[in-house]
Amino acid sequence: MAVSQPAAPSALAEAVRQELIAAGLPVLPWQPREAFPGTEATGYRVERDADDYRPGELLVLEQQSGPTWRDPVGPPLAGLGGYLPGVRVRLTEGVHAGFITAVVEARHTTSLDGPPDVYLVEHPQGTGELQVSATAVELAYEDT
Repeated sequence: MAVSQPAAPSALAEAVRQELIAAGLPVLPWQPREAFPGTEATGYRVERDADDYRPGELLVLEQQSGPTWRDPVGPPLAGLGGYLPGVRVRLTEGVHAGFITAVVEARHTTSLDGPPDVYLVEHPQGTGELQVSATAVELAYEDT
């Protein structure tokens, strides 16, 4: 017994994708299940629906080498679009290193291809805005 996969993402899946993108997280384009040949990004080769009496069950066949979801994501974490305005970031370089602030704007000063190379962020001391290199920010997970 095979489980059918929709030809396109559901409205709920698309809404979740958009929320993750708005939060500044990297999101891959939707692809049908067949595009992922039984690895689910965990590093294991699996067989779906291995038992006709237990639909949806997975049979783990072997561990595979290569990247997995546990591997760190290299900069910029936000992907090609960069961090969106309002996303909280931590400054990692300069006199304000360690401060948490919010992105005002992502800028491409050299090329429109790829991620932004400069961010305009709220000044950590509340006195306007500050321009920083894209390599000088990281996603802020908490305000502590």
